[in-house]
Amino acid sequence: MTSKISYIKLIRADIRHRGWLAALTGIGLFLGMPVFALLDIDSRSGATAAVDGSAAADAKLYMLEQLRGRFPGFISGSAMQYLAAAIVICAVLCALTGFGYIHSKEKLDFYHALPVKRVQWFTVRYVSGLLIFLAPYVICSGLVVAVGGANGILNGEVAAESAVAMLGGILGFLLIYHTCILAVSLTGQTVTGLLASLVIAVYPAVVAYMYPALQGTFFETYTGVGGDITADLAERLSPAGMFVRLTEASGAGVAGAGMFVSAAVLA
Repeated sequence: MTSKISYIKLIRADIRHRGWLAALTGIGLFLGMPVFALLDIDSRSGATAAVDGSAAADAKLYMLEQLRGRFPGFISGSAMQYLAAAIVICAVLCALTGFGYIHSKEKLDFYHALPVKRVQWFTVRYVSGLLIFLAPYVICSGLVVAVGGANGILNGEVAAESAVAMLGGILGFLLIYHTCILAVSLTGQTVTGLLASLVIAVYPAVVAYMYPALQGTFFETYTGVGGDITADLAERLSPAGMFVRLTEASGAGVAGAGMFVSAAVLA
């Protein structure tokens, strides 16, 4: 007999069980997003404040344009490698803490003995892991936007680019999150799962980049035609390559609909 407990109650219970991860994610994203954005903006504003005379207005205008071009990167992670690394680490931890129980016979017997369907249990673990990242990330993105608005950086164009950057960050998280879940499900040990995640994430890029190198080695007449296509395929077929490309493009405000569709399909 299966349980009639709602998904919401099970998700709340699972998030409470992984409260340490939720707290770690919230603190890490808070330091890497609004705090870093505030410090970066303050340091650049302080540098222009030291300029005197007629050059002060030009320096302030130049600084403002630089910050507007850099601002979406505070959300996507392209302006700070710490944030991009934090998104990757959060995705790995959410996957391992959510589905690592399948590597333990005792935990597996315990969870499967509960009156909860396996599909329901998988959904609960998946959604709770997603919410552990998504809730603080959206809140911190809003705080970054508030910091930009308070410092006169935010306008219509920057706000739209910031929304695109947030979407890029979420899709980047899903790419790594799904890759780790797949690797954990296919392996029997946590260490093996981590290695499998790395293989799944980078193997398509390695194969694609090796192809022109092998052509150049075995065929001396090879001229490199099609190298751009190979590099593009390597980025679009590899979760790691797509994560880097998506983070940089969304942070620079040049991410197109095709890139988001490719990332969603790959995820």
